[in-house]
Amino acid sequence: MKEKNSIEKIHISLIKPNAGQPRKYFDKKGLKILAKSFGNRKDVDYPIIVISISKRRYMIVDGERRYRAAKIAKLEEISCHIRHDIHSNDVYLVSARANLCRENMSPIEEAHIVINLQNKYGWNQSRIASEIGKSPFYISSILKYLDLHKEIQALVICRKISNGVALQLSNYPTDAQLKLLEIIVAAVKKNDNKPIHQNDAAR
Repeated sequence: MKEKNSIEKIHISLIKPNAGQPRKYFDKKGLKILAKSFGNRKDVDYPIIVISISKRRYMIVDGERRYRAAKIAKLEEISCHIRHDIHSNDVYLVSARANLCRENMSPIEEAHIVINLQNKYGWNQSRIASEIGKSPFYISSILKYLDLHKEIQALVICRKISNGVALQLSNYPTDAQLKLLEIIVAAVKKNDNKPIHQNDAAR
């Protein structure tokens, strides 16, 4: 008989992050704010989604940000939605869909999700667009961010420059991007590390 999904309080030591988690950047300031909220309520705001990987051991499918904040808040147990209907081969897809629904996902991370879905499932861009609820145009546009130099990609992930500026830079060869990068970094420092926007880049 197939086990039913359930919501339970699980000791945080029995939960492990997913090494294949699509999201790689977690804002430290945001985590601290979330941790304070969790500390006050003694639990996460919404149960994190996990699957069972062994007896009393669980892996996160969706909710690593909440998990990290809970650890900062030194919570011993957190509410988890234990899913028995997710096959191990579909963990990445479920996690990717959940992350892509969130506005604070960087386009670099989104682009890597597209590439990983291509490699893992052999899907073309149209199939990926259908599976994750995006348009084919969106998929082709998001992949342009991978044409950026690695240093510029890092700035985008850390929100040091806007997505619009980065997309403009992707139209230039890497060598030209590096020269423009120096200008952008100088402008960012001048503006007290605030994200540089499209109008700033055009100055």
